[in-house]
Amino acid sequence: MITRRFVQLVLPLLVAALAACTTPLPPRPAMQALSAAGNFGFSERTIDSDTIEVTYRGATVRVSANNPRSDPRVAAEKERVRDLALLRAAQIAQERGVPALHIATETTDSDIDAQSRPNCRPAPFWGYPRYG
Repeated sequence: MITRRFVQLVLPLLVAALAACTTPLPPRPAMQALSAAGNFGFSERTIDSDTIEVTYRGATVRVSANNPRSDPRVAAEKERVRDLALLRAAQIAQERGVPALHIATETTDSDIDAQSRPNCRPAPFWGYPRYG
């Protein structure tokens, strides 16, 4: 039999643990240097006095392993990355007092990393793991 004291001690801990699991992380700012963000952001390199190379690396997007390149989330992330790279180029032009900018070359690329993770079932439903 569960005592009242046990319920008074365990229930708040259970509620706090569940609340910690559901609290989302705050969004990270999109316009930050790649060196500060680590896995996404912009970088720039001066080629000559009139040319700057701006690179933007986008966030990781989880897609289906069946046909990852045609997933609309990949296309949306590519468009977002292009817009952010163009925004950074415009910021640099404004900082330098240049009235306009010209895009000499533009490339867009995406890396697909397909991973398969086992879908294990909790006890007592153990058995051979399914791979999804």
